[in-house]
Amino acid sequence: MKNYLYDGYLKTFIYRDVGKMLNISSDDFLNRPRYEIERILQITNEINEKKIKSTEDSMKELEKVTQKPLE
Repeated sequence: MKNYLYDGYLKTFIYRDVGKMLNISSDDFLNRPRYEIERILQITNEINEKKIKSTEDSMKELEKVTQKPLE
C-alpha cells in the first residue's frame, strides 16, 4: 500500500508540476505526512482549475472582440 501511494503521489507531483508551483523538491513533498500531501494536491488542483477557467474566459472575450461584423 505504501508503494502504491508513493507512486501515485510522485506521478501526481510530476504531472501537476507541484514542485514548480511550490518551489519544493519531490523529496520534500513526499516526506510530508499524508494529510499534508492530500491538502497540497487539493489546493494546487483548485488553483489549476481556476487558471484554466480564467484562460478560457479570456479566450472567449478575445474571440468576441476580434470577430468581424457580417457585411
